[in-house]
Amino acid sequence: MKERCIIFKNKTKEKLKNGEVVVGCFVPFTSTEIVEIIGNVGFDFVMLDGEHGPISPETCTNLVRAAEVSDTTPIVRVPKCDTEIILRYMDTGVQGLHVPQMNTAAKAKVCVNAVKYYPEGERGLSRTRAGDFGTKMSLPDFLTYSNQETLVVVHIENIEGVENLPEILETDGIDVIFIGPADLSGSLGCPCQLDNPVLNKTIDRIINMTVESDKYLGIFVGDVETGKKYIDRGAQYLANSIFGFLISPMQDFVNDIN
Repeated sequence: MKERCIIFKNKTKEKLKNGEVVVGCFVPFTSTEIVEIIGNVGFDFVMLDGEHGPISPETCTNLVRAAEVSDTTPIVRVPKCDTEIILRYMDTGVQGLHVPQMNTAAKAKVCVNAVKYYPEGERGLSRTRAGDFGTKMSLPDFLTYSNQETLVVVHIENIEGVENLPEILETDGIDVIFIGPADLSGSLGCPCQLDNPVLNKTIDRIINMTVESDKYLGIFVGDVETGKKYIDRGAQYLANSIFGFLISPMQDFVNDIN
């Protein structure tokens, strides 16, 4: 019988280790077709948004399959840093995790423990889809491989997280510090004012601390120009939303055709 294993190498994590820039797209929909298109056009990763959309662990499973078919890294954003929630999403076969509102080092440790197996964490082990149901790789080998390949991304989007960032950066197992400018602006008292000097100074603080650490710098960007600006400042992990790619072009078409 032909040997096969569905446990894919995390190409996004590999590119980050090689010093390359990766780009991804946030998707809050349960459409497998959208996920396939995102992979087919060349995005490095698709971020399946379980915080701001109807994506459940059940629907996430098929979205992960669509990502695998189109050769893009499936990553999920959970609603909150909760061990049971994280476990159910990780068992679908996603290769990475986004956790919103990462405000303390203690919370960051909970996140890592939920994603990683012993000895790097405390994730519960079972013969799930994440490990090819135990059919093609031994469980000990799978533990080692999963710990090596999973990507852990934490959102710094609250002033509390900024103040505690030095301790968060010391947490083993965290890979990417991801800046969420919109939510961060709200916590600073200037909601959605993305050009506000207070917000920009705070983002500068996050950037300066992160680039001096062993973590990768990530940020949500709305356009190419902004993305290139942050790449020049050390960002390697960039993402936009499916809404940014859909709504403006559609509105331009409607406006221009009439």
